[in-house]
Amino acid sequence: MKVHELQTDAEAWHGTDDGSKTAEVRFNDRDYAERDLLILRCECGGGHEPLVAQVTGVFQGGRYGIEPGYVLLSHRVIRTNRE
Repeated sequence: MKVHELQTDAEAWHGTDDGSKTAEVRFNDRDYAERDLLILRCECGGGHEPLVAQVTGVFQGGRYGIEPGYVLLSHRVIRTNRE
């Protein structure tokens, strides 16, 4: 299991925090795998604490409408800004 620290924009961060967003599309430069942890930091300022999510699925690009070299990471938040 690896830990990946990632920046995310305000809309994506808030969607992850409130549970309406459960996936990330990312360039696959980190060899993401199931069970990895994502530390999601908001680029929006305002002192938001990072969210911690665990990867539950990795879908490689080149299919599913995802460009080659990218991945779709499904995840579940294990620590939110509200805890």
